[in-house]
Amino acid sequence: MKRRKKKLFTPGPCEIPLSVFKAMGHIEHHRTPQFKQVMQDIQNGLQYIFQTNQLVITLCSSGTGAMEAAIVNVFKKNDKVLVVNGGKFGERWGKIAKNYGLQVLELSVEWGKAVQVEDIAQVLKKNQDVCGIFIQALETSTGVVHPIEELAFYLKKLSRKPLLVVDAISGLLTSALPMDNWGLDVVVAGSQKGLCLPPGLAFIALSSRAWEMAHVSDVPKYYFNLLVERKCLEQHTTAFSTPVTLMLGLQESLRLLQRQTLPRILDQYNKMQQLVLKTLTSWGLEIFSFFSSTAVIGVRAPNHIPSQLIIKKLKDDFDITIANGQEELKDKIFRLSYMGAIQMQDVRFLLSCLKKVLQDLKVPIGKKRAFQIKNREARL
Repeated sequence: MKRRKKKLFTPGPCEIPLSVFKAMGHIEHHRTPQFKQVMQDIQNGLQYIFQTNQLVITLCSSGTGAMEAAIVNVFKKNDKVLVVNGGKFGERWGKIAKNYGLQVLELSVEWGKAVQVEDIAQVLKKNQDVCGIFIQALETSTGVVHPIEELAFYLKKLSRKPLLVVDAISGLLTSALPMDNWGLDVVVAGSQKGLCLPPGLAFIALSSRAWEMAHVSDVPKYYFNLLVERKCLEQHTTAFSTPVTLMLGLQESLRLLQRQTLPRILDQYNKMQQLVLKTLTSWGLEIFSFFSSTAVIGVRAPNHIPSQLIIKKLKDDFDITIANGQEELKDKIFRLSYMGAIQMQDVRFLLSCLKKVLQDLKVPIGKKRAFQIKNREARL
């Protein structure tokens, strides 16, 4: 089998388009009229991607920085919040909130399953002073998609609606998340996933209600002060040193994504998911979750073979990188992802290499399993 250049099929960082690399190949000063136009282009593109009329603030950090910014800007000390914990990153919401003095109610969900809106409703009935709900659109550690649309629809019917705070770090562009249409209050994202950039940028958008709460938040903050950042952004600049090269790459990435359009992007992810699921199940492999996303698929390691052995052999033989499970799932599952600059032919190559690896490891291929992902209708 012909060896190709190394490829990342991990849930971040991801493959980056060549034109984005080229855009990052020079540097500009960030306090010039020319760079203000770059900032304006970026803002227009982010509002298109987030599907919001609100300003989308860019932060120089990993996605976790935007998670922290959501907590310290929108809430007050001792506010009671509900955290959906169905994986490593749901767990992270709770850790950050506790560190800043919020009262955290944790709704634990078995890893590999999606939260049920009815369970959230039960918690809210018993705790009517909950002022925020923290949830992942896509729990990267398991590949599970939570029912954000159904939850948002349920919350709209409440007389006292908690703010809905959504971690879309892996979910942005890989699933439908129209912020304004669904009534999402805070959406956070990161650069190294569907936005096709290296790690280093985080993004956060707030609804009008969330901005109102930001004015009365008493949680300490300095670098992640969104009111200060918003004032600067209105002037097409940033409060601190701008990560210029990443912003130039972001400008180009957003141009490419807008040209492709959101419906076509979602359709591409759906087609890739179907190819992967059909192929893996035809080999007899077991998909980890019935609620798998279109962009991250967990696969149970077959025949008691540690995931790390499969991952290492793929890397050694074909220079392909995939991800292990995390925490309790380490070496029990491996995760395939195709965010970023991945095309259908790349996915086919991944699958052919994976099949060769499994055969070399004496895994029987060809015992088809019956499996169907629970897909929710994607509406923009």
